[in-house]
Amino acid sequence: MPAWPDAPAGLERLHDSRVITATLSNGGLGLLARLTKHAGLRFDCLLSAELATSYKPDPRVYLTAAELLDVEPRRLLMVACHPDDLAAAADAGLRTAYIPRPLEWGPDAAPVPTPIDVDLVAADVPDLARVLATNG
Repeated sequence: MPAWPDAPAGLERLHDSRVITATLSNGGLGLLARLTKHAGLRFDCLLSAELATSYKPDPRVYLTAAELLDVEPRRLLMVACHPDDLAAAADAGLRTAYIPRPLEWGPDAAPVPTPIDVDLVAADVPDLARVLATNG
């Protein structure tokens, strides 16, 4: 499964900053390790819903991520292209960032409207890194 083309460079920019990057997926840790390695993605930490013995959008998944990273939920920024994932993260107390991925569901899928209840919108991962560096 290939990564979005902007993701490796954007994650490198985030890695070079003070930001800690982590996955938070419903996929298992073994799968995530293989996927991220194959795709050339650099994360500081791999987190999986399996650590919360549940699946997103259960709030326990988001809160377990905060607990494992030893931060308050409001100090985490959940970044996704799935509005429902972002809404669940926000309901659990996390901040949210939306990156639109028009081809996420294929070229013939209906466009996903930009959610209005997110903390920020970025064009792609390098743009997210720029915005976070600018806004400290």
